[in-house]
Amino acid sequence: MRTKQKADSATIIEGDLERITYYNRQTHYTIAHLKTSAATRPVTIVGFLGGIQPGETLKISGFWETH
Repeated sequence: MRTKQKADSATIIEGDLERITYYNRQTHYTIAHLKTSAATRPVTIVGFLGGIQPGETLKISGFWETH
């Protein structure tokens, strides 16, 4: 099952970048884990995130998807 938010309801989350699972040097496409104060487990983030490093604090916006 896959759920999506409406296109006009972006969410902003902030947390510490725990680890990078996948990174494409050509496109900067990244799959990473973000530890937030609101979640008990790290949140998986996906997108074009060039130049980030584990340990950095990120504030990102996007849309939730559940697979």
